[in-house]
Amino acid sequence: MNAKTNIMVLAIFGCLLISTGCATNNYEAYFVPRVPLPENPSENPVDPEIYPVPMERHDEEVQRLEASGHQVIGLAEFNTSSSPSHKHLPKQAKRVGADIAVSSSKFDRRSQELANTQEWVSGETITVNGTIVETEGRWVNQVEVRNYEYYNYKATFLRR
Repeated sequence: MNAKTNIMVLAIFGCLLISTGCATNNYEAYFVPRVPLPENPSENPVDPEIYPVPMERHDEEVQRLEASGHQVIGLAEFNTSSSPSHKHLPKQAKRVGADIAVSSSKFDRRSQELANTQEWVSGETITVNGTIVETEGRWVNQVEVRNYEYYNYKATFLRR
């Protein structure tokens, strides 16, 4: 390969690596502010505290924190079958200037889907009655069962 081809291959590979590491931050995508957020957030925000609580006690915990002087600055609620990254909630809390994020999740439902897929089967060399036969590779249709578990997620962001 020449130098231009090498550079092109490396550039494409780099883009693929970067794009596969980017998952949607649902806490950011479904965030609903309750107060105006600062246009220029602080350059060195404090690491927020994350309070994981059962979904049944979420609102009670938020009310307790409000009674102690905290203000709700926003919340996020969503339902998904893919677990959010453990980094997404603290990242969103920092972004909106929260001191505390109350976090809850609760199982919602299971679902199953059948997906038609194809698998490549390589050719083989076999001997039949002393004669060597080479088979061609081929695509084989398969039905794959995919199981999903959905959870409701809720986060309330607060600051003093």
